[in-house]
Amino acid sequence: MDRERNMVEIPLDDVSSERVEEVWADLLKSEQENAHPGLVRTHTRTLVILSAAGGARPDVEPVALSHPGRYITVTVGQTAARGAAVSLFGASGLGAASELVDLPLTAHQYWAEAVLPLLRPDMPVSGLITDLDLLQGDEFHELALNLDTVVLDTRGISRPSKPWARVFGENPRITPMDLAWHSLQPWREVAAAAFDPDDLAALLPALETVAAVGGPEADSLATWLHGWIVERTDRQDDEPALEFSSRRGQGGLRSVELRFAGGAVCCISSTGRQLRAEVEVHGRTMHAVHQAWNEPSWARLVSGCLAHGYDPVFHHTVRHLVETREGLHEEGVDA
Repeated sequence: MDRERNMVEIPLDDVSSERVEEVWADLLKSEQENAHPGLVRTHTRTLVILSAAGGARPDVEPVALSHPGRYITVTVGQTAARGAAVSLFGASGLGAASELVDLPLTAHQYWAEAVLPLLRPDMPVSGLITDLDLLQGDEFHELALNLDTVVLDTRGISRPSKPWARVFGENPRITPMDLAWHSLQPWREVAAAAFDPDDLAALLPALETVAAVGGPEADSLATWLHGWIVERTDRQDDEPALEFSSRRGQGGLRSVELRFAGGAVCCISSTGRQLRAEVEVHGRTMHAVHQAWNEPSWARLVSGCLAHGYDPVFHHTVRHLVETREGLHEEGVDA
């Protein structure tokens, strides 16, 4: 298959795990008999994507190409129900095909009831929630108990710890991933490289302020970058101050300034195509690093999260943020 989907529509009242498996088996047989004799269904992971009607359609196909597995997209709040779309999706020359199910549900339909029968007990299950309002209620509670990983996108949220408090409140043992955190990977790399010289690394205990500038969507990014710095410098009990300044008309993070006692400063900035970090001590540039950078697409961020897997630094950071800002402490849970 060259980025093509062979799809069968099933009426929603006929959707069952047995019926969906039957359709996948028929599609696979057809593909094997025609152009792709080596094609197989790949049972590596299940990703459930929850979206609200009216939002942007999840760009799941590039993710399914990069990470073959089972993908269940659920759109909640459709004005009129249509059939479920069941398909196999792959790329020419690859033996692995992803299994896709698209469930468009009206507001009164129980989406957890529709999703849970499609989960395989032998496959890890991740939930990607694109509309954070869907984190509330009994439906998410039922799903959360069956999830190994939750992926959120807290970009543009001024208080990114709040949705994560909801997630951990339902299942404290869930592995967290966040597209906002993953989007900051180049920023973290540049910031870390700026302090590679031992004499500059010695400045870090004297960090007093993290001052970020960007558009309204960058508030949470500043929070996560600050949280990463706190975690990596072991400053949980003596956090440097966080300052965020919003500039209208600019969506993402534009610059970060790390200010140290004694007047040293590290400036990290984006030119749109490049990230650059400079460390100045007494007005003199002591070290500078830069790397290419472009704003990643949604699909690229999701693929990156799935490829990276469990990130203990983010896990510790998000738990610390939830505990200090939301007051959520889970007895017996290893952060």
